[in-house]
Amino acid sequence: GNLGKRGIVVETILLRKVDLPKLVVEAINAK
Repeated sequence: GNLGKRGIVVETILLRKVDLPKLVVEAINAK
């Protein structure tokens, strides 16, 4: 139900927070 969806959303947000620094580093290195 809602708990399952909420868990997926939280996991997605956490994954994005982990991926953000990588994207920033890649963007800086690309310049």
